[in-house]
Amino acid sequence: MNGERFLRKLFDDMIMRYRIEREERREKLAKESGGSRVVFVHELLECPHKQKMRERFPEIELASTLNPRFVIGWLIEEGVRKMVGAESVRWHKRLDDTVIAGEADLVTGDRVIEVKFLSSLYGTPHEHHVDQLRMYLWGLDREIGELWMFSPEGVIFNEYQKMTDEEVRERLSRVSNSQTPLYEWECKLCIFEQFCEKSNRRERR
Repeated sequence: MNGERFLRKLFDDMIMRYRIEREERREKLAKESGGSRVVFVHELLECPHKQKMRERFPEIELASTLNPRFVIGWLIEEGVRKMVGAESVRWHKRLDDTVIAGEADLVTGDRVIEVKFLSSLYGTPHEHHVDQLRMYLWGLDREIGELWMFSPEGVIFNEYQKMTDEEVRERLSRVSNSQTPLYEWECKLCIFEQFCEKSNRRERR
């Protein structure tokens, strides 16, 4: 396989996994649960207004999938998975009237491992990465998980415990009742920021 064919397959696989398969899975879970609301973990860890922006500007989300940093993270995740001999695991779990779904990067024995690629380790671990892992632990009913952070500056490993039902309910409530960012830095890094009327960036004009 030459370089062009490799990259084309890589991008096609990423688009399939992160966009097409996810929405097909949402539709399937909603049908199987009798029409219940289906929410993915990443949607509980981002500005609630982002979903509306995705619907308005699907081409921007598609372009972001092909971001070189995102591609590097994907390759590191795949490499670590093969070296560890673990598999990614999809899960879903009902909480009250909502089905929450996710996919853990690696599950081996009783351990759940989330792999992240970061350009810098400054300020790590990031709160949303910790929350993501803890929510995966909740969904898979595992007590302890590990966050593996890879960067040109080095590698860091940390352990965390699963979220409680009440913590997950709080996340669901925030997403349902708010249209503002969950984290202060979100607007600055958001791919939709220049088009979004909810932006909190002071320098925005």
